[in-house]
Amino acid sequence: MKPVNDLEKFFKNAAIHTNPEMDDAVFEKVSTAREQVIKAEPAQYAPDMWRIIMKSRMTKLAAAAVLMVIIGVLVYWSDTGMVSKVYAMSDVPQLLYSANTIHMKGRIYFPAPQPHNQQVSVETEYWLDLANGQWRLTQPGYSSSSDGMKITVSEHICDGGEYEITLNHTENRASYSKVSKYERQLFNRRNIHALMELACGHPELFDHFEIVGEEKIDGHAYNIWEAFVKESIRPGVKIRSWLSPATGEFAKVILWMQQKDEDWLKCVEIDYIERDIEIPDQIFLTEVPSGYALENTKDTATKQELTRVKGAVASVTLAAHVLFTLADGTVIACWSSEDKESDASQSSLFENLVIGGELPKLPFEVYALKSNRNDENVTYRGCHLAYTSKADKFYEWGLYLPPKELDPACTQLLSYSLEYRDNTENPHVGGGLRLSTGADLTIENPEDFNTFVRGAMAELSDDEKAPEHVTYENVLRLVEQIRGSSPE
Repeated sequence: MKPVNDLEKFFKNAAIHTNPEMDDAVFEKVSTAREQVIKAEPAQYAPDMWRIIMKSRMTKLAAAAVLMVIIGVLVYWSDTGMVSKVYAMSDVPQLLYSANTIHMKGRIYFPAPQPHNQQVSVETEYWLDLANGQWRLTQPGYSSSSDGMKITVSEHICDGGEYEITLNHTENRASYSKVSKYERQLFNRRNIHALMELACGHPELFDHFEIVGEEKIDGHAYNIWEAFVKESIRPGVKIRSWLSPATGEFAKVILWMQQKDEDWLKCVEIDYIERDIEIPDQIFLTEVPSGYALENTKDTATKQELTRVKGAVASVTLAAHVLFTLADGTVIACWSSEDKESDASQSSLFENLVIGGELPKLPFEVYALKSNRNDENVTYRGCHLAYTSKADKFYEWGLYLPPKELDPACTQLLSYSLEYRDNTENPHVGGGLRLSTGADLTIENPEDFNTFVRGAMAELSDDEKAPEHVTYENVLRLVEQIRGSSPE
């Protein structure tokens, strides 16, 4: 028995066929629903009239015809917004960010190996349980050499606890690593962020989406949305999404890239996306499959340092740990540099630092970040924001501001190179170190700032606390002060 509130859902989901079985089903549900309404508010209804109509074959057929028209109208308008919300690409970020679970699968396409002309594709699949910090990701890797192209397929599984297992399906190897609660939060947000960029890009990244067609898939209507990356930032990227206007669900997503004067090359095709589904428990099991060589155990697994990119010249290391972009394009970057041959503490290098002033004179000092926009390098000048220390290692949190005239749009796909000066006693000629990385997330509100920026600071601190002065409001205020005093 369906309650009255389900009647509208019934109309929306009903298949429209004018046959006796359909008529009987319609009237059975209508009658049942109406009887429940009458029981709730009997004084407002005259039930005898409905029964009289239903006893007459002619009036029943006439009523059936009318109801078929009503159902047809309701179903039509449920796809176009009269009965329910019409979903557009602008709604997708909220739909994805509010999801508890996501399951998607498709294919990733790699460049065609010479002398062949056909691209090589590999299946990929994501299971995300965002509420419980669980994931299972199938990710292919690609490398090329004089021996040809090599593709590896790995799977990363976390059951929401402190361990992740990595399964190398190409070489039948397995290994465990420890992951903190913060890393699980950041990892899941990165995955949602990546999925959102795949599905609809960012408002700053793409010119507005336009509907270029419609298609029915498995009996459901989808609008086909298409957009191009702004040419001034990243030419030759096109994205097309099949989005249900009635439910906000995707049928598929395809992303293409175009090289100079070449045809469009398919990069990613996702043909299965579901939100808020029940995921079987066995999906997140972190057990070693039969026939796989285990490189370590949970007891011997170690926690990897929170790091995006790391390199070294001789004994001197430089690492970028996390990067966050603010809405105006300013970057908060955490980095460190050590001389592995030195036992001296770096604590003195962080004494008397001024917020908004010079950076610490670590062995390699990241004085700036550079990004490439429209074939031009843009320099983000750095200043000191804060520092943290953990297990006798010091981490600098620098604030890097782009030029005033720089349009803050299109920050998500940017890659930043670490520009450093060598402060060692015996500078290495030319340095020879080239490191670049993208930002982890864009931070646009105090809640995300507290969770991810201050959370990362606590992660890289012995006392598991972030410096008190580093708040969303204080950082925005500092950026305004620096810009106000800058001669730019």
